[in-house]
Amino acid sequence: MTTRMVGRRRAFTLLELLVVIGIMIALATLAVLFLPNLDRHKGTPNAVTQIHGYFNLAKQSAIRDGSARGIRLIEDSPGSGRVVELQYIEQPEPVAPRGPGIKIYVRTEQCYDPLIFAGAPGNLGFLTVVTLYQDPNNTYIPTYLLPPPQNLWINWDGVEPGDTFQLTGSPAAVAGIRRFTSPPPAATAPPIPTGPAKFAQLVLDRIIDGAEVFPNPSPPPAVIGNVWTSTNNFRVIRQPRPLIGEPTLQLNKDVYIDLARSSPCQPYLTAQFGQPISAWAPARLTDPVGALGGNLDILFNPNGVVANAPTGQIILWIQNADRQAAPQGGGNDALLLAIYTRTGKVAPHFVYDITGSSPYANVFTGSTPGL
Repeated sequence: MTTRMVGRRRAFTLLELLVVIGIMIALATLAVLFLPNLDRHKGTPNAVTQIHGYFNLAKQSAIRDGSARGIRLIEDSPGSGRVVELQYIEQPEPVAPRGPGIKIYVRTEQCYDPLIFAGAPGNLGFLTVVTLYQDPNNTYIPTYLLPPPQNLWINWDGVEPGDTFQLTGSPAAVAGIRRFTSPPPAATAPPIPTGPAKFAQLVLDRIIDGAEVFPNPSPPPAVIGNVWTSTNNFRVIRQPRPLIGEPTLQLNKDVYIDLARSSPCQPYLTAQFGQPISAWAPARLTDPVGALGGNLDILFNPNGVVANAPTGQIILWIQNADRQAAPQGGGNDALLLAIYTRTGKVAPHFVYDITGSSPYANVFTGSTPGL
């Protein structure tokens, strides 16, 4: 009888297992040390692709919905020029209250404002105040010394500080809205209205044409100026608003948009990196009270072009947070995203890193598009 030998399977020795485990630990250590750097090297290109997609989606939404849509760049702290958060926005229709007996009462009065009138006695100065009221039976006769009674006041629905008031028949009668109601100029003045009446008055940031202050009598009254009523020649142009239901968009922690190196440069910047400040800067929501912050809005019209912008480009400088690029940029530490205002085209570009030349040269010449 023939006996068949069955081969035994050879097992790993303890020494071999220790060697393999040691190799695995060494490889894991190398991965921990080097892989983050490799991924960080791709952070800026990935961010450019991400932001590119946001702007294209906003433009397509504007075309699809037939209404202005765009992106708001939100500074991480006032005046820092660093953007790590974005938001989809829309341009609402103007507010033009209509109805039986809808009128406005306009007058120039002393207002308390420590920012506009900083250093003035009591922080007081003259601003135009617009009161919205409804009086279908004409029970109130307009006079500059006596405003309409508060029981006639109605709210400016849909209006916010930072919007713009306009008398449509007078292009010079335009001013920004500072706030609702006017704080009393003195302790003896009537208190600020409460409830719905609190939102019936718009305090503007200047004296609009037609509401100029009359020569002061002696002693000057608290309220002086012209007055008029209207039913159909005024409106409020609303600033862009966040799209309802859309969350904010966060950039990767390794990158940010540097407004200081974007073009056109922002108003709070000085000429740097050898580049002059442009005479035009995209409209920023600036409010001295701090209610709106220093955000940058870029909107597309329903035809796909950039709203309220001259022909040219808005160029965003996208920067690696851990590798501070030289002023002219270079490599993937800093890249550009250009929004062409006339066509609405959005395209990435490399920074032109030749010292003494414009870092935006590739955008202006149209060369090296894409990444």
